[in-house]
Amino acid sequence: MKRILFILTVLLTCTGSISAQSIDEKKSDSKTVAFRDRSGSLMKEEIFNVGKFNRVNYDVMIYTDLIKNEKVGSLRVTTSDSRYLYYGYLDSDEIDATLKTLSYIKDNVLSTVPSTDTKIEYNSRDKVRIGVSAEANGKWVVYIYAHSYDKDTRTTFSSNDLAKMIDAITQAQTMITNKLTKK
Repeated sequence: MKRILFILTVLLTCTGSISAQSIDEKKSDSKTVAFRDRSGSLMKEEIFNVGKFNRVNYDVMIYTDLIKNEKVGSLRVTTSDSRYLYYGYLDSDEIDATLKTLSYIKDNVLSTVPSTDTKIEYNSRDKVRIGVSAEANGKWVVYIYAHSYDKDTRTTFSSNDLAKMIDAITQAQTMITNKLTKK
């Protein structure tokens, strides 16, 4: 009987630490998410659609604390599978780095032929991952994860479509700047 109680105690302890680990893994460090979720605020959310291609939707999100009259903006990327929609945020101060990464990939990586498994990617505070990976056939595949901890959030597309992604993110950056500076 003591042995059974000991085993149950060990199992419950292990299960608790596994659950805590998965919660920490899913916790967002996004400034936008923190602003949106802060308590004691009267929050206004505005969604402006930038576009959709290859099963990825790009929306500009503007959150306004109506009491403090403070605003933040971000780009929300949405991917999906047959069951769920997955959301991830690129804070406004991360968009420039994202665009530099994608331009670097377009200008310096896609013209090469990978000889080994290679991955080049940008990671956001909200666990959005955007990049390219080499396939076994020596071709680059562009991908985006709405959340890096969930493989189901991955969407891939042709390297020829990278310019469309750059255009959508550039439009979002301009829209965020205009919305945040508008009185």
